[in-house]
Amino acid sequence: MLAPLDWVILAMSVALVLGIGAAVGRRRSRAMLQADQEGAEKAFFLASGRMPWWAVSASVVATSLSAVTFIGGPESSYNGNMTFLAATIGMILGVLIVGFLFVPAYYKHRVTTVYELLGIRFGIGAQRFASGAFLVGRVMASGVRLYVGSIAFSLAVLGDLSSENMIYSILAVALIACVYTSMGGIAAVVWTDVAQLLILLGAAGAAIVLLLREIPADVPAIVEALRSAKQPDGTSKLTLFDWRWDLTSNWSIPTVICGWTLFNVAAYGTDQDLAQRLLTCKDAARGRAAIIGAGLVGAIVTGVFMILGLLLFVRHQQPELMGEAVAAAVPEGRKVFLEYALGSLPIGVRGVLLAGLFAAALSSLDSALNAMASATVRDFGFGEGGSAQRVARASRIAVVGWAVALAVFAIGAVRWTAANPDTDLVDLALGIMIYAYSGLLGVFFAALLTKRGNGASAIAALAVGFAVTWALGQDRIVHAPISGGWRMLFATTAAFLVCVVIPSSQGPVADG
Repeated sequence: MLAPLDWVILAMSVALVLGIGAAVGRRRSRAMLQADQEGAEKAFFLASGRMPWWAVSASVVATSLSAVTFIGGPESSYNGNMTFLAATIGMILGVLIVGFLFVPAYYKHRVTTVYELLGIRFGIGAQRFASGAFLVGRVMASGVRLYVGSIAFSLAVLGDLSSENMIYSILAVALIACVYTSMGGIAAVVWTDVAQLLILLGAAGAAIVLLLREIPADVPAIVEALRSAKQPDGTSKLTLFDWRWDLTSNWSIPTVICGWTLFNVAAYGTDQDLAQRLLTCKDAARGRAAIIGAGLVGAIVTGVFMILGLLLFVRHQQPELMGEAVAAAVPEGRKVFLEYALGSLPIGVRGVLLAGLFAAALSSLDSALNAMASATVRDFGFGEGGSAQRVARASRIAVVGWAVALAVFAIGAVRWTAANPDTDLVDLALGIMIYAYSGLLGVFFAALLTKRGNGASAIAALAVGFAVTWALGQDRIVHAPISGGWRMLFATTAAFLVCVVIPSSQGPVADG
């Protein structure tokens, strides 16, 4: 259970987030009310292009890691090996493509949502269909993130992971994120994410130091024990690269290069949740610096959480190394980090760690709410044609409405995972978005790189991407369900080919 000092630290972290949101919100509200409709939208959704690139980069890292990495990263290395870390190769390749191909096109056309680029190229129908695909996918993916982030809150504050307590936790997390996001728009999201990333990194660093002090062996002995620990497939706990050409493998190098690179291009370049932050900088050069910096830092932070899982594996499952200090109970992977934080960390440090996890939950939720609100207002015209006050009101109503939708989906995830307890949280969170990403990326590639396609072929391509992704995951259609990376490759290719089947007189939107 939490001690009074832990409660104080957790309360202070929440107060910090709300304080930043209120302070930014006052400035942003003044800017919105002094502007016309377009200026008000730019102020709320793009911070009027005034965000420093390093803050945007930190915000992207905080959002892309989320509570799924905080819990799922240690779970992955605790249960398996380090091959999930190899996926960061795809992350780095993906952000380079986004930085040099997508970001310049967005700034050239001065878009507020990335789907406006498709509207310029293929028409308003394609823009709205793509934005709708994003909204559906984001409700599911961010709903899962909200569910994962609420696990720690429920266990720490309410004492267990019963369905009832999980629902209370989901509502609490969603309410807090909704309040400060609706106050300050994207500027509040960015600055609160910076604070939350610092809390998250401090918490993870403290946990690693304390684990190393608890394990009665030096680092070389720990490394040797991990190298000697064999997995069911015969690999070591320290295996990083899996070179097999196996369509069912999630993190093999061929899968990472061929599939997860495309996934990251889609995540950072076609998902308004992450791409919106890149449009808040002064120019394309700063937006490029923000996304490339985020990819490099994100790879390092992912490694930190994977190391946590390895150290917890030593603590619980290496009695010959731990000696008399070995922990008696062997927790399941999903709970291993949380149970260590709640049961073994000193008072105060425990509060910092839980504040970090709570920050991770909020940082992935706030940006999703703002991105979904921007898509609702800009792509579907919610609140269009009114004064700045009407735009401000419509934007905040959209934030609240999507917060309710995410909470409902997260509550549904509580029921579903209770019936499927072996679900891998990382796979679940990543796999959901492939349904939207594959079609979106195929259409964006057609828009940026070719002179072909029109509104009808773009809409058809989005539908084909979804259908191919679904089909490749079905046992009755393929011999064994194909892993997410390969589904991303095949479905994106199919969507691209469908989109470019019709010629167009208009050139690529990436042309200077």
